[in-house]
Amino acid sequence: MASINFQKIFEPIKKKFGDVKIKSSIILGSGLGDFADELNLVTSINTSEIEGYPISTIPGHSGKVFLCEYSNSYHLVFKGRIHLYEGYSIDQVVIPSVISKLFNSKYLIVTNAAGGISEHLKPADLMLIDDLFFIHYKSKFRSLAQYPKNKFAIKKELNDFIFELSIQNEIELKRGVYVYSSGPSYETPAEIRFLKKAGCDAVGMSTIPEVLYASNNDLPVIAISCITNYAAGITENKLSHDEVTDTANIVKDKFSKLLKTIIKELPRSWKI
Repeated sequence: MASINFQKIFEPIKKKFGDVKIKSSIILGSGLGDFADELNLVTSINTSEIEGYPISTIPGHSGKVFLCEYSNSYHLVFKGRIHLYEGYSIDQVVIPSVISKLFNSKYLIVTNAAGGISEHLKPADLMLIDDLFFIHYKSKFRSLAQYPKNKFAIKKELNDFIFELSIQNEIELKRGVYVYSSGPSYETPAEIRFLKKAGCDAVGMSTIPEVLYASNNDLPVIAISCITNYAAGITENKLSHDEVTDTANIVKDKFSKLLKTIIKELPRSWKI
């Protein structure tokens, strides 16, 4: 990852936010950007002001980094995800994760909008990602290959803790396998049938790069999908980005309650 000067990108954010202790960093997916408004805003910076920070080209992904306070702790919130299908490199995609690590954030929480594959999932469900499927795209993550392969797994103990929190707070939360598709086009019905047979529950075009970076840099990571539509071929409806954002808007109260519960109840540190 030597091609990008991460420190140069980090410095203006550090200068604006100051010497703060960050408990969690949150990357917001499509249609989920309003979550930052649920926290106490301290300050923010437009990513367009930061030299070298990629510009998100997707509707609903305005480029901002927020410093927020909630439950007596500070949190970074990234509104404006960077995707590989926008033409960016893997190094650029993981910039929010790198910034989180440079701030010594105790946790990284990655969210996304995803299509439901499993019959157990429907639009407006939230799914805690237990495992990752990206067998056909491993070459895209070559710059992450220097790390031990056995560190790619999401931590079961941390996920069990999150799931128990959802039960205690009466927030419906499913669990499942997230599969990565490079995009920008949606998957074909034939691809979805294959993925369903492979044991995949939801499909999206992000998240795995951030999870891989975090898990291989000793940054405990939690990944949550908002199921915004049925995947191709599950119903006869035509897929659209508008459907994604409309469903995310419906689920935003449940999503907000879950995230606020998580960042409040997570211990100050988690043993890797």
